[in-house]
Amino acid sequence: MFVYPIVVPLGQRIYVDPSAYDDPEAALKDFANEISEKNLNLERVIGGGEFGDVYKGILKTEDRGDVEVAVKTLKVELSCIFHP
Repeated sequence: MFVYPIVVPLGQRIYVDPSAYDDPEAALKDFANEISEKNLNLERVIGGGEFGDVYKGILKTEDRGDVEVAVKTLKVELSCIFHP
């Protein structure tokens, strides 16, 4: 399973205005961070769709302790399209 690198604390939303960027990858670099899978515990599926599932999970951080998060995943068959 590929874990999408945007992790948002539950109850918060991030909006990235696409018109502010010429390159979508630049927006990802500004708003997303890679996280280690060892710091993430996926608890249960809370939603899903054609491209993947959304899980409720716990992110272990050094500065804020355990944080409840929503994690969007990408289906394996699609991850090869986006990450060849």
